[in-house]
Amino acid sequence: LLDQSVRTSPLGKDRYYNRYWFFRREGRLFVESADSKEWGYYSTKEELDALIGSLNIKGIRERALKQQLDKFYNKIRYGTGSLLLLIEMYSLRPEVIVAQTDVSRRISVLDTSV
Repeated sequence: LLDQSVRTSPLGKDRYYNRYWFFRREGRLFVESADSKEWGYYSTKEELDALIGSLNIKGIRERALKQQLDKFYNKIRYGTGSLLLLIEMYSLRPEVIVAQTDVSRRISVLDTSV
């Protein structure tokens, strides 16, 4: 049941009030801007490690965010690693493009030889 649950609250916020979300199905750590108008993501272990290293633990929000990222580190890292492995598998063939659909947020493979 826990594996099928959906996170309804962010992992935490940074000093600029950006919210951080991890959705296991997506395999990335998402960042939502404070005004909810922009989204970004971290998709590699190196990016995740750099983020964790940049957080200021003297601040209340970033200390709490770091604790959550540390707590879920292996799950997030595993998720980003799985996504990269999938991309690398399909990148070996030049006629295949890995694209992310906006509606379903699933990885889909498009054949460009048609």
